[in-house]
Amino acid sequence: MRLLVIGVVAVCTWGARLRINPDGIAYLDVSDYFLAHGLSDPHVGYWSPLFPFVLALARGIFGAGPQYERQIAHIVNFCVFIVALVAYELFLRAQWRAVSTETIDGGPGFPWTRRALAFFAFGYLLLTWMGVELVSASFMTPDMLTAAALFAAAALVLHIEARAEHRHVIMQAVALGVVLGLGYLGKAVMFVVALVLLATLAAHAFRRARSLAPVAIATACFLLTSAPGIWSASRVGGHLTFGDSGRLNYAWFIGGVPAPYWFVPGLPVPAPLTRPAHVDPVHGVSLDTLSRLALLPRVYDIDRPSIGGTVPLWYDAVQWYPRAFRFTPSLRRQQHVLRQNAMWLWGHFTLLFLGTLIVIAVSGRSLRGAWRVELTLIVPCIAVVVLYLFVYIETRYVGPFIIVAAVAAVAGAFAVRTDHARAAAARVARRAAMVVAVVQILRGLGAITDQVEFGLRDDVDGVLARAVVASVGEHARVAIIGDPFAAHWTRLARSRVVAFVPPDEAEMYWAGPDSARAAIVDSLRVLRVALIVADQPPVAARVDTTVWHSVPGAPEGTLVRRP
Repeated sequence: MRLLVIGVVAVCTWGARLRINPDGIAYLDVSDYFLAHGLSDPHVGYWSPLFPFVLALARGIFGAGPQYERQIAHIVNFCVFIVALVAYELFLRAQWRAVSTETIDGGPGFPWTRRALAFFAFGYLLLTWMGVELVSASFMTPDMLTAAALFAAAALVLHIEARAEHRHVIMQAVALGVVLGLGYLGKAVMFVVALVLLATLAAHAFRRARSLAPVAIATACFLLTSAPGIWSASRVGGHLTFGDSGRLNYAWFIGGVPAPYWFVPGLPVPAPLTRPAHVDPVHGVSLDTLSRLALLPRVYDIDRPSIGGTVPLWYDAVQWYPRAFRFTPSLRRQQHVLRQNAMWLWGHFTLLFLGTLIVIAVSGRSLRGAWRVELTLIVPCIAVVVLYLFVYIETRYVGPFIIVAAVAAVAGAFAVRTDHARAAAARVARRAAMVVAVVQILRGLGAITDQVEFGLRDDVDGVLARAVVASVGEHARVAIIGDPFAAHWTRLARSRVVAFVPPDEAEMYWAGPDSARAAIVDSLRVLRVALIVADQPPVAARVDTTVWHSVPGAPEGTLVRRP
């Protein structure tokens, strides 16, 4: 089963080897800093440091050039998945020992029971679903790191609960604190997870009149491990914080603050370009006046010397939104977002939720004793999912937490022995859980085929990047007419996006008069833009083929020109 899971995720990783996403570009940009400056603070407040640091290590070993950096990043993600797999198996073993006295060591003298095999098959099916669809290999993000830290922390919590008075519990408490700290350095939300988990663990120990020393030790180790991340985030944000990404997302989604990304309309840069004060021979007004008269699209200057990265707007959103900015949360917007996210969550996890509820209902009172331990894991996982419900939610954010909660919730049903009074009910519960897991895997087969299909496509981003480098060289300043976050080739060409026309106004650029387009080009020339790239102009657009050129093999519809 273990080899099957690894093989399936390896196929997906191969299919995604040429993919890159906007977050991945930002993480690779931060890894450039680590490659150049070592362990010094990159002064980035939005992205957590552990994932780009691991990327920098891998690129330092295998090569930091653009030719293979996407493949290296995906191999890193796959290696992190292997770590997550090991941690997940430790969690499954610890969970089984918490609810059953049956051995799971195997061997001639200790064969696996059918109940244990069913439980582990259920667990591995959920892990496969996570690796294929929930935390997809195509995303170059630290979510797999979060999953690995969560699984390891869950295993350690169960070990601490089982050996509360054992002499090795101190070392396990130390390991728990370090794992939670590393999880936070991978993604800021793990700080909240750690606090809720440690508080729940302390409450459980207090209720059972146990020593709180392991919890205190784990908390101390967690804070010590987290200290570099807290110091870095506080330094950039200008106030004590463990990270401002949550505050910014709440401002974008609930506070109505314009966001720098596609999922919320608007941008954080309020002023269009106004240089030079171009006088149009027909209208006789400057460029900024034309923008206000809606005769020109907005053109945003996002070049800031103090902000690095391929797309400065997304390299560190914290520096674009200083702590001083204010926003007023809207109750109506909050209700809308909560309702929308809840419907999305139910739509994606319906079968798993229903299956878990059926198992709990059928198994009945026989599980209550076991649940005293499992609640230590279930409560933090539910808390994180609820937290995301109030702002923004994706499967890669909540998938690992839902899986841990589901495994912890149904484990007791798998452990009920055949001579138990509720053995028949437990058998029905086990079968229901297995059916749910198998159906979820079948639903995820589409994601596998999509990854394989993508892996067989041509590398259009690589083609365009090589063409740009051949034309203007590396480290060129470029402008985008369209979505700068979709211009993945910019990272491969080592270009820097210094200005762009938003996607919702690109059509206005092509429909405008020649004088208006000339005024925009003049402004971009002042910004020392070396190349302008248009992202799929409308079919009816008036394109001057004497200055705009297509690149064979590049993304369909892409045009380039010199200013």
